[in-house]
Amino acid sequence: MGITASSTIGGYTITRREPLARLEGEYLELEHQRTGAKHIHIQCPDDNNAFAVFFSTPPPDSTGVAHILEHVVLAGSQRFPVRDPFFSMTRRTLATFMNALTGADWTMYLFSTRNAKDYVNLLEVYLDATFFPRLDEDSFKQEGIRFEFEEPTDPESGLRYKGVVFNEMKGALATSSSAVDRAIGKTLFKDLPYQHISGGDPQDIPNLTWENLRAFHARHYHPSNARFYTYGNQALEVTLEAIERDALARFQRMEIDAKIPDVARAAKPMAAVEPYPASATEDNSRKAQALTAWVTVPSADSFRSLAMKVLAEVLLSNAGSPLRKALIDSGLGSALADGSGLQDDYKESVFGAGLKGIVAEDAEKVQEVVLDTLKRLADNGVEKEQVDAAIHHLEFEKRERSNAGFPYALRLLFASLPAYHYEGDPVAALDFDADLERLEKARAEGRFFETLIRAELLDNPHRALLTAVPDTQLEERQRQAEMDRLAAIESRLTDAERKGIVEDALRLKAEQEAKQDLSSLPTLELADIPMKFEDVPSRDASLRTATVEFYPQPTNGITYLDVRSDFSRLSTEQKDLLPLFSRVLTQSGAAGQDYAEIATRIAATTGGIGAAAQIQSLAARDDYLQSFVVSGRALDRNAQPFIELVTDLVARLDVKPKRLKEVIAEISTRLETSIAGLGFQFALLRAHSKLSSEGAINDRLQGIGMLHTMRRLARLDEAAHHRHVRGGHDPAAP
Repeated sequence: MGITASSTIGGYTITRREPLARLEGEYLELEHQRTGAKHIHIQCPDDNNAFAVFFSTPPPDSTGVAHILEHVVLAGSQRFPVRDPFFSMTRRTLATFMNALTGADWTMYLFSTRNAKDYVNLLEVYLDATFFPRLDEDSFKQEGIRFEFEEPTDPESGLRYKGVVFNEMKGALATSSSAVDRAIGKTLFKDLPYQHISGGDPQDIPNLTWENLRAFHARHYHPSNARFYTYGNQALEVTLEAIERDALARFQRMEIDAKIPDVARAAKPMAAVEPYPASATEDNSRKAQALTAWVTVPSADSFRSLAMKVLAEVLLSNAGSPLRKALIDSGLGSALADGSGLQDDYKESVFGAGLKGIVAEDAEKVQEVVLDTLKRLADNGVEKEQVDAAIHHLEFEKRERSNAGFPYALRLLFASLPAYHYEGDPVAALDFDADLERLEKARAEGRFFETLIRAELLDNPHRALLTAVPDTQLEERQRQAEMDRLAAIESRLTDAERKGIVEDALRLKAEQEAKQDLSSLPTLELADIPMKFEDVPSRDASLRTATVEFYPQPTNGITYLDVRSDFSRLSTEQKDLLPLFSRVLTQSGAAGQDYAEIATRIAATTGGIGAAAQIQSLAARDDYLQSFVVSGRALDRNAQPFIELVTDLVARLDVKPKRLKEVIAEISTRLETSIAGLGFQFALLRAHSKLSSEGAINDRLQGIGMLHTMRRLARLDEAAHHRHVRGGHDPAAP
């Protein structure tokens, strides 16, 4: 590019430039001279170009102002005054990702696409949306909070609160996992923005006004508080020119203080109990969670964060991890608590460990297991093999360039986000070779992780025992408080105000149903769209009764393997067991090794092994395949032990009844605690199940049918388990 650090591009100063050997590219850090906007660019050969802009938006309260603003920002802008330009663009784009996200203290707008013109189109829409949104009052009422009568046209039918975010957060906060998150914020981060619910608490959202929202945007959505990120093979100069022309040229530098102070460390451990809504018709005796959590290292410190990530992997990542195994073996609960592991989406990272599916009174016992296990590891030592496996896993994540599930460009963004947001070193977070070398040197000097356990956990008093407990009266109390509040407001309404609420409801409904003029939005022409798929070379071979297909691709030294078998000949009862079998396959013993040894072997030699039953529609005819798939990946240097491991799992599986019972309990508990978030998925699968046999099988494998099967299995005793899944490997199973 012919540029160096301290040189300029347009209105930007390049403050740093570094090679990124792993990405075959380079890293550039820039600052906009007039406004102070920061920009990171990763120049590399990848054509899946990405863009993101995020703002520091620490919540001042629990009204959800940042979250509601994110929704309202997406509801039309000055250049694109349509009701929902983002949704409308989904039909005019080839984007590989489009979204907006509200974090604990930031709000981000991001996309990726492989089409050059599409990138320019989306960039225009995103810049105008974020910096110049309409922020009209109707959008605030529709997306955030408004009054509406039970019957919108009848002012005597009872006053109600309505709003997209208001309703969304009622569901989001009704789970035990959200109770754990609330307890972390209120207890470990008292008097900091994290004590608030950034998404919004339905009890506080009605306190937000349209004027508050507009003021929050003016204060936070400014280039001086903005951080940009771009990635790919698009010319940086063209992108910077567009950002300058379409956004930054209309701003001057402004002093914005959106920084978050460090935690004031507690002198002694704390405890908190947080309720969550539960049904009175169900058995709630074992539906509590207990999490012991600490505030640990600064998230922006790449080396200390790496050390804590490795430690968290060692302690909790798989069935053989010592802290995870001790918790499950205790019999106090059935699965790791929400919040277990390392969370770096706060300015200072939180490490937590605990159990869900417990009796609330056993919370202290769960904490004793956590502390006793950590003390034993600090005294007796952490196994070298487990540390090696954890480092291998992190190395694999850094090496793998996959767009599966989430574009690789955006995975890199989130890997560097803590350092970028909290004034650390994003390069070290992206390319951790130097930190890894430092870690290996520290390990060689002896007892590094044992010292880390003592320093950040055992001897760190800023910890809390957080218990989430089911409360069958909570939802009714909240509902009654809301109705009382509304009744008081309704009693003071004038006839004109009642008429205005009816008019608002009718107008908002009409606006939502009105046909929009989308001519202002950019779009793609047929000439902009490739008319053929890229040819993926392959070759086939036969091995006994199996067909082997090879797809040579540039995978950065990683081998991928899928083993597929047809399960259509299984009975209905056997098919119902496939979701369980897929989990048991990778979480049990095999070839004379117990499940903990197999888990360590998976971590040490692979990037992960999984199994799943899949239904695949066929384009050529009205039919579908029923495939049980065992898949995995490993560094090329580990290809042989990887294949040997898959062979052992498939051919020499050894399921002990006790272990089977633990896996069933864990699956059942996770499903129970996540059902609120899976409601739409379950409803969709159940609806499809009525339309075709394909849909019916999918519902049994992934939907309510699977949930019912797991609930039934969870109620069986160990002897019944042994009878139903003898040794864990039915000879008729795939």
